[in-house]
Amino acid sequence: LNLRPVEPADAPAVLDVVRAAFAARPQAGPPPAALAETVESITERIATGGGTVATVGDRVIAVVLTRQAGESSRLERVSVLPEWQRSGVATAVLRETVIGLALAGHQAFASNLLSIPPDRFPKRAVGSVIGLGGFMSGIGGMIMAKSTGLVLDATKGNYTVIFAVCTSVYF
Repeated sequence: LNLRPVEPADAPAVLDVVRAAFAARPQAGPPPAALAETVESITERIATGGGTVATVGDRVIAVVLTRQAGESSRLERVSVLPEWQRSGVATAVLRETVIGLALAGHQAFASNLLSIPPDRFPKRAVGSVIGLGGFMSGIGGMIMAKSTGLVLDATKGNYTVIFAVCTSVYF
């Protein structure tokens, strides 16, 4: 199983997965809007939002598309080929997508954070302040990378503790 960002060239395969997944669902009302998707609409979703695909060999077997909704992102078209459903593929794709969105949010936060030193310190000190921040960030990254591995080993791959710690670091 390989997880990677969805690309516009994946649109036909993504459409096949979405249609197969939504067609296999029991119909409780009108047909889902996912069945009306086209290669063009999927290509547009990929270009404006992105997402993650799971592949086995060259075959796309699952997809999660994302869409920007104001200042937040939405998960859409969570789809897995029927023969791969209930095998953990959706969990893996969702996990990868949520981690990607969390990292994007972190990058936005870091970009805003880097704009503070020029506003708060004299010009001659800005480089030193940012350099010190970068050094401490590197040390923190090394500690977090090692800690993440240890926590995942101890919890058998459960990210709950890691997300709780990452969330609390911003306060």
